Amino acid sequence: MNAFLYALQFLTRLPITVQLSVDKEIERRSFYWHGCVGIVLGACLMLTHSLTQWLFGAAPILNAGIVLFLWVMLTGALHLDGLGDSVDAWLGGYGDKEKTLAIMKDPTSGPAAIVWIVVVLLLKFAALTLLLAHQPMALLFAPLLGRMASMVLFVTTPYARTKGLGSAFKDGLEAQWVWYQTGLCCITLFILFKTSGLITIASCLAIGYYLRSLMLQRIEGTTGDTAGALIECVETVALLGFCIHLI
Repeated sequence: MNAFLYALQFLTRLPITVQLSVDKEIERRSFYWHGCVGIVLGACLMLTHSLTQWLFGAAPILNAGIVLFLWVMLTGALHLDGLGDSVDAWLGGYGDKEKTLAIMKDPTSGPAAIVWIVVVLLLKFAALTLLLAHQPMALLFAPLLGRMASMVLFVTTPYARTKGLGSAFKDGLEAQWVWYQTGLCCITLFILFKTSGLITIASCLAIGYYLRSLMLQRIEGTTGDTAGALIECVETVALLGFCIHLI
């Protein structure tokens, strides 16, 4: 339970006031709960959607805006920050690993980072305006898929730094637990969404494979920032995947 609560405290801004005694073992075991954190986030988003529907009725633009606002608030924009840092580093690193990693640690954001963050948020908003009217269950799975992608990234990719936000999760990870969770997630998606689920899974696999290839090419591994960027990109692609059969 401590590992789950630590994962919630680390990945969300939910008001959890429990004081935890955290050691490296709890940090490591909390990694296996990242998918459950995605489900908790998705459940919060679905609850918010139900509430906004009750308050404002069929107002898809307003409902989508409120849900997206809460989505960003619940995560503290942690992964959006990783996306912005990664974009800045990729453009400013000029193919140099050490320079790329150094730019990621810079707390300031350049124009490219801001543009990409806005683009991702706009795509999420556009997808939500359609999904909330026809397939609100997608809210439960998009955050889950993003965090499952991050988990797969960590168990299949070297860590590019000696220290960092994600380094505590790398030592002693048992990959089979991640693969079990990933398989269960994919089976559930297929059962619930059929063709739409397969399209969404394939889309997430494609963007995940592509981004991981870029990471290996540029920095020979992953970091907390690039994992955050992956989460944002997979969440966006998942929402768009769920939209395909609705258009």
